[in-house]
Parts: sequence; structure tokens; C-alpha cells
Amino acid sequence: MTNVLQQVTESGFMDKLFQEGYDYKRPRRGDIRRGVVLSVGPQGAVLDLGLKRDGIVPATDLQRLGQDTAASIQVGDEVPAFILKPEGRDGNIPVSLHRARLEQDWLKAQELLANGEAWNTPQPSNPKRR
Repeated sequence: MTNVLQQVTESGFMDKLFQEGYDYKRPRRGDIRRGVVLSVGPQGAVLDLGLKRDGIVPATDLQRLGQDTAASIQVGDEVPAFILKPEGRDGNIPVSLHRARLEQDWLKAQELLANGEAWNTPQPSNPKRR
């Protein structure tokens, strides 16, 4: 047994395994991660973020997405999730789908501005101006 351990140590196998196979990055507040929907219900949704803990989307966050968008989220969908806290009280990670969409829209707008591109948005009608 000692011979095997010595060979593994000398070959640098464990160092290579650690460097190549362990790319875990701790979640930080404000990170946007891709997650797979594990469940959706009246209490919210649960996402597999590829981390050690699941992401928890509260029902209030799903409501902010709008009824049609929230109803379209299905188990197995891949969605962007904004990390609200690296760890909640229950050990899981509180995330927001609504905030992730806002952040992505903002990043897209900044990219378009930097490239000098224009984008069209519908102008809301203002009945008081008439």
C-alpha cells in the first residue's frame, strides 16, 4: 500500500486531479449562474446550479416575472439565476430569476451602447399628453 501511495504522490496525480477536476467557484452575491429547474410549485422553484447546494426561487420572485412567463417555466428548463446570498438560513442558495433577467437586459443595453448600435423599444402611450 505504501508503494502505491508513493507512486501516486511522485507522479503528481493528486495535484493534477485537484487542479483539473475541481473547478468549483463559490457563489457570490450578484453572480448570474445557469441552473436547471428541478421543481416548480406554489412555494417557488428549486434549481440545480451545479453547486453543492440548490438554488431556491421564492414564489414572490416568480410572480414578478408575470403570470405567462412564470407558468411557462417547466422542470428541466435551463434558466439564468441571480445569486441573492451565497447561503440562506436553510443552507440553500436564495436566487432570483427576475433579477437575472433585468441584469442580462442591462448588460445587453451596455453592449449595444458600446458598439454604437441602436435598439428599438415600444414607446408607452401617455394619455395625459393628448
